[in-house]
Amino acid sequence: MRKASNVIFLVSAIISIVAVIGLLITSLVFLAFTTPEAKEEIIKALQDGRMTTSVPGTLNEQADAIQAIFKAFGIIFLFASVFGVANTVICFVARKKHTTGVLVLSIVFGVLSFVEINILASIFGFIANAKQEE
Repeated sequence: MRKASNVIFLVSAIISIVAVIGLLITSLVFLAFTTPEAKEEIIKALQDGRMTTSVPGTLNEQADAIQAIFKAFGIIFLFASVFGVANTVICFVARKKHTTGVLVLSIVFGVLSFVEINILASIFGFIANAKQEE
């Protein structure tokens, strides 16, 4: 069980690294749409009909609302990437240290960073710890 746990933690760390890169890129793209230049493009897209919204108000107010949504998602993805970095570090630590605290942290940060495979690795770690105590 220990070997399986270690392999799954390694896979989880790799998935976390890929997820962090993806989340950072996505966050930067969303935050790029909050610039004044992007607001002009959003207004043009609303005028041309390339973009529609159900937000009432003038084109300027609609563009402000769309940019607020982009900003919110950009910040959310940025926070998720921070959790992903912490999850990556915890996965590497959990491969070396098999304490209960680290395994619990692995579960928590796995869920927060959307890499749920940590749960399986931690369960295997708990089983290996129980067998080792016997």
